[in-house]
Amino acid sequence: MQLYETKQAIRPGKEQEAENRAQQVYGEKYSPLLMFDSKKAVSRMLHEDMERQAVRRMVRQAQKEQMIPSKEKRKETRALIDVIKYIEVLLIRIFIVC
Repeated sequence: MQLYETKQAIRPGKEQEAENRAQQVYGEKYSPLLMFDSKKAVSRMLHEDMERQAVRRMVRQAQKEQMIPSKEKRKETRALIDVIKYIEVLLIRIFIVC
């Protein structure tokens, strides 16, 4: 995850440097469309789509894991409420009998 975030932070600057260098080298022959296609090709070669999907899955999994304790807390709260209601019923019965 950290590697992905670091790459995403560094990439825009490095891409801009490469683009500027290509413009200097190719001059009038420079093609923005060719540069775009080249960026896409590099992305495919590096399997960045799969990496992006893996990072998304990891984030979703982490979010799910954070939600589990809150679900458990709700169950515990419901159980405590049920115990309190049961105790109330017992107390009422005790007072009625006395």
